[in-house]
Amino acid sequence: MIELVGAVLLAVSGAAAGSAAADEIKQQRLALQSVEDMLAQMMIMLEFEAPTVQIMLSELRKGSAPEFIMRMPENADPERICEAIKRCPDGLTEQDVQKLCTLFGRLGSADKLCEQQRIAGAAAYFAERRKKCEPECRRKEKLAKSLGLLGGIFFAVMLL
Repeated sequence: MIELVGAVLLAVSGAAAGSAAADEIKQQRLALQSVEDMLAQMMIMLEFEAPTVQIMLSELRKGSAPEFIMRMPENADPERICEAIKRCPDGLTEQDVQKLCTLFGRLGSADKLCEQQRIAGAAAYFAERRKKCEPECRRKEKLAKSLGLLGGIFFAVMLL
């Protein structure tokens, strides 16, 4: 009886480990979605309000912005913004971080049309990245959950 309880606990712990691994993989997909949503909000703000970079960042903080936006100081200059992005990548690749640093480093240095084009270019990049990443991430999530459960069952069988 004790062996059976131990076997069930091992199978459940394996499933929990697989679920934790799947959540970590899901974080990458959600980070790309979050950045894409943030850029869409920035486009809307530029289209209708023409705010400064500081006003735009404070408005983004009020909503559901990525973690690096939430951790930025109120009056952040482009260097501090890039530091915040690099410090808190949230599942983004090095190339994604560089793209965001380039975008935020140049914000506020040109006219409205140029700013819109920069943000639209970055939004297109992140939309394409998300489309390419999403099926692969979903497969990896499913695989992690399955392998966690199978690993737990394997250890349970070894116990018996």
